[in-house]
Amino acid sequence: RRCDLMVTNDTGPRHIAAAMDVPVVTVFGPTHPEWTEIYYAKERQVAVKVFCGPCQKKTCPLDHRCMTRVTPGMVYEKAVELLGLGRQATAAATAQRSRDVAEAKAAALEELRHEHDALVAEGKAVRAEIDQGNQRVELLESELVRLAEAESTLDQVRAAAEGADELDEANRIHEDRTLQWHHDEDGSMVLQVRGAMSALRLQLLFSTTRTPSAPPLARSDVEHSSCT
Repeated sequence: RRCDLMVTNDTGPRHIAAAMDVPVVTVFGPTHPEWTEIYYAKERQVAVKVFCGPCQKKTCPLDHRCMTRVTPGMVYEKAVELLGLGRQATAAATAQRSRDVAEAKAAALEELRHEHDALVAEGKAVRAEIDQGNQRVELLESELVRLAEAESTLDQVRAAAEGADELDEANRIHEDRTLQWHHDEDGSMVLQVRGAMSALRLQLLFSTTRTPSAPPLARSDVEHSSCT
């Protein structure tokens, strides 16, 4: 990873360098470049065309000319090309990495802003629901107070009605037993019976000389008398 350049043949380190984004010069011999193509922009391949290759053989039946004809100058030329490209690519990669980090931070900040706005909106909605709930509670409490007052008033009315009924009953019992004397317009004495017989007026004609202090008639006599 800390290398500026990797020079290797078609083997494992070539793929490691590509994975680590390190420029690599790959020397090919009997192997075919197209069979192991990695499509890596920072790779330069060095190979010599011979009539017998690429043969893909482990043991050369001839003189290893596909390898011996590769010169140091070929490798050096590709290395210099990659080193210059590598420095430029490193600077570009560093700048790009900085831009990527800045964009990632900006995106994260924007996402946090959206989350904050969403939480604020949700909090307002919850607060509105709480306020509505409090209003409903206040209405219910006022309704309960009103119902309690109505119930108290109803109890008072019932008590008053019961008292009035008791009073009416007492008056009825009293009036049933009440006989009143008074002078009628023609000067006769009238005995008026109240209570259950309030619709009945018994007019007893007495002489004007008879005083109203005459002994009162018994109730049974009044009830069975045939008076007009």
